[in-house]
Amino acid sequence: MFQHWWQRRKTVKILRALNSDQLKDIGLSRNDIDKL
Repeated sequence: MFQHWWQRRKTVKILRALNSDQLKDIGLSRNDIDKL
């Protein structure tokens, strides 16, 4: 399903608020987030 850009931006904002350990737990890196 297509995500509207504003929904995606909101998601990126939430993910960026997480710290590095939390990102590792969900298998994402900062680079992965930037690609969203």
